[in-house]
Amino acid sequence: MRDRPYRWIRHQVKQHGIEGRVLDIGSGMDPRDEHLNLKNLFDPIRYVGFDIEPGHNVDVVGDARKLTETFALSSFDCVCCCNILEHVKEFWRIIQSAFEVLRVGGWLFIVVPSFGEGEHAHPDDFYRFDMDCVRSFFQGFLNVELLEDDARFRCVGGVGQKPWAIMQPQPYEFFFRGSYARQVIPWRTNADARRAHHGLESSTTD
Repeated sequence: MRDRPYRWIRHQVKQHGIEGRVLDIGSGMDPRDEHLNLKNLFDPIRYVGFDIEPGHNVDVVGDARKLTETFALSSFDCVCCCNILEHVKEFWRIIQSAFEVLRVGGWLFIVVPSFGEGEHAHPDDFYRFDMDCVRSFFQGFLNVELLEDDARFRCVGGVGQKPWAIMQPQPYEFFFRGSYARQVIPWRTNADARRAHHGLESSTTD
């Protein structure tokens, strides 16, 4: 988590008065980055740090694609999914899973790397995203706010409230056919990511 998205999330939490039980997916972190811990923004007693392996700031270990195996449906007031989707091949399953454990009226945060972000494999680093893709994540949500790309193209994100009825996250084919092939791209190199973003030919060959 970088300082810019952390400050943006802090602002959204204060602006919308977001509180209650919070699930932070991919919460594991270096203790030296404690000043960027999302736990600082919420009631620590009602904060649940969730990750795939034990570590600092991790309360529960499990598979983020299968959150209902650990938590009840509609059991959280806020779900944070920051800097985790790029590390999972079937990232849309995490979005679906987060949707399931989020109560109606609850808030979902998503922050993902854009095309200027360097490689950061933990252990894998598959994708980069653009604003059109982030907007699709919040299709049908209420009170959506977006974190626009900065000059360095490092990260984008959004937050919104879960409504009573909503279209479910789309399957594999939705993200990797048609226009979304340009919006969600497999990671290669920083230079190639920028070229793909602007519709230019890659500098490498398969």
